[in-house]
Amino acid sequence: MLKKYLYGNETKIGRNSFIYNTASGLLNAAQSVLILMIISRVLGDYDAGVFTIAWAVGNLYLNIGKYGMREMQATDVTHKYSFKTYLNSRIISTAVMMAVSIGYVLYSAVTIGYETSKTIIIILICFLKAVDSIEDVYQGQQQLNGRLDVAGKCYSVRLTVTILAYVITLFVCKDLLIATAISLGISCVAAAYLLFLTAPVAKGKDGKAKDKGVTALFVDCFRLFLATFLAFYMINAPKFSIDALMSSEAQADYGYISMPVFLIGLVGQFIYMPIIKGMADNYTKGDKKAVVKEIIKQTVYLVVLTILIMAGTYLLGIPLLSLFFKKDLSMYKTGLLVLMAGGSLLAYSNFARTVLTLMRKQWWVISAYALGSVFEFCLAGQFIAKDGIFGGCMIYFYSMLVLTVIITAGMLICTVKMKGKPEEKREE
Repeated sequence: MLKKYLYGNETKIGRNSFIYNTASGLLNAAQSVLILMIISRVLGDYDAGVFTIAWAVGNLYLNIGKYGMREMQATDVTHKYSFKTYLNSRIISTAVMMAVSIGYVLYSAVTIGYETSKTIIIILICFLKAVDSIEDVYQGQQQLNGRLDVAGKCYSVRLTVTILAYVITLFVCKDLLIATAISLGISCVAAAYLLFLTAPVAKGKDGKAKDKGVTALFVDCFRLFLATFLAFYMINAPKFSIDALMSSEAQADYGYISMPVFLIGLVGQFIYMPIIKGMADNYTKGDKKAVVKEIIKQTVYLVVLTILIMAGTYLLGIPLLSLFFKKDLSMYKTGLLVLMAGGSLLAYSNFARTVLTLMRKQWWVISAYALGSVFEFCLAGQFIAKDGIFGGCMIYFYSMLVLTVIITAGMLICTVKMKGKPEEKREE
């Protein structure tokens, strides 16, 4: 029955691909919120803080595992690389991911003074993210083969099983280490079984890749990897500084109020992602007026979205978060608004990044993230040492402001320099 559900109705692949890909994306975004909410209620702030930093570390180093390959793989319609090359590359990148993440955690354990249980929990979360990394290469092949619906269903089922396992074991065992270990084991079994059921859909073609394909693939994906890694670092940098300078309870509080930030970016993507294909076509055709018009329109949409979300946050943000996490967070109202403002800047910078990407100006994107990351790395500790959690909120906002200014400037400069259609040139 599960196999029948996964394969679905082949006459409705297009519709089902959109539905299940969206569902899996929402579930992926919500899983940490759901688990953190349960931890805060069942175990308390200390364990919630441990989970918050563990999730941040796992997500950051997951970018080494994925290495930006999914975008390349899913659009490799000419089969420049074989599935075997993608798989071998992913195994290597995931192994490097785990080596680096374990090294980082052990270093932090010594320099910061982690308890043994905290060290093990963070490493286990990194292994949980390694499952994501390996699973993703199969789902990328399913997408390339025209079955994004199957990929979305597999990911949704595995996430659902993992979340349920985590929640149930938290209630039963009331121990974060045991719950994480059991959830990791169940997640591995679920992923393996789902991949076994859908193996025919992930079957790849030989393509043109030879022995040197792995090296060439790593070179081709480097810019995507670097931009994504830096982006995730910027989002999570305050958590790393809080981990080094403050308590796990403070980490939990920051985790609680930073949870809604992803909403602006998520909703923003739903607004502008549907028009990206058309904008890319207009850019390729040299229709400068159409590109400019779309940029203005999306900017207005995102500004309106920001105003609405900021108003909702001001009125309902703290009461809802206090209810979700069963803790009075009223002292963090200003910090929450600052974080949401930073989230709105990030949402717009994501749009500008997408525009620059379709213009094939990735190095401008990387430069923006690199400068923003350096700014945040140099100042995060100072802000947090001085103002604690509010300092973390402020450095997040300022870093997003730096990123948005640089990347928006790049988008505007590249748009102005864009060559218009012949008829537009005659008008000028």
